[in-house]
Formats: sequence, structure tokens, C-alpha cells
Amino acid sequence: MAVSAPSLATDDDVRAYTSGDSHALAVALHRRFGWKLLVVTDSRDPFWVDPDNPENTIPSVVHVYALDSNNDAWDIRGKRPRVGIRDDMYELFNVQDFAEDECGDEGELCFYVGVWSDTGEPVVRPLPDYSEDDLVAAETVIVRVYPNVPVALIEKQGLQRPFPR
Repeated sequence: MAVSAPSLATDDDVRAYTSGDSHALAVALHRRFGWKLLVVTDSRDPFWVDPDNPENTIPSVVHVYALDSNNDAWDIRGKRPRVGIRDDMYELFNVQDFAEDECGDEGELCFYVGVWSDTGEPVVRPLPDYSEDDLVAAETVIVRVYPNVPVALIEKQGLQRPFPR
């Protein structure tokens, strides 16, 4: 499905935010606008399998989008209708076993982020930890790549603090 509002992202931006850091951009949009996070997974080759229970797995994370109030999906490449994500993921990442997990906040996203352990062997999650500096960098990219769409225009209306430059 076509991107309904393309971004002005550079090749380096696209590479960075489609090769492991898509969640940082999505979290920056979530924090700014309260948008939900949409984690796209591929269960065909799980990221982690519990050595004691092979049914207990963590799927591979393919990409993370932010979902606006119209249920449109935003990422570094622009905005697209949510219904187009499946085709987009098959085309871009050759996803074999497509699934979505809608997260309302960062607490729900943390299932996929960093390293976790109650006891015993730590479990490395599919997405790397992100820092406040990563989110500031993502906000700066958001302003640059979406200059003519509502994301950047909201700042100009004076409703929220300015994005970092």
C-alpha cells in the first residue's frame, strides 16, 4: 500500500529507523502525541525460546510504528493506512508469519526491549534499550522529515513545547 504522507527522510534516516531503531522514533511520537505503538512481529523464527518450555517464546520484532488517532501508521518513511502494513512488511522485510501487537504505552512495549530477568539467566529482548538522548535525536528527525504534515505543524500552533532542533 502506498505511503499517504511521505517523509523527507534521507537514506541514512531510513536505514537507521528501519534497522533496529524504529521503536525509538515510535516512542518519540508516542510521548509527544500519546499515540499507540504497533509492534510488527514475525514468529516464524522466534527471537528467544525458553530452554525449559519451547512453547514460551518471544517473536522476532520486524518494525515498530506509531498509530495516530485515525489509526494511521507512522514511521520514518511516512504515514500509511494501518491496513497496508501487512503488505508493506512482506515487501520491505520479507515477513513470513506476520503478527501485530498494539501497545498503549512504553510499559507494554518493554516486553520487547532490553534485557530482563526475575531470577536466573537474563533474557535478551529483540529491541535494544533506548535512552532519552535517543528520543531527543528521534524528535529532531521527526521535525526534519515531516515538515508539511500535522506532526510538525502541531508545534507551530503553540500547543506543546517545541521539538528539539
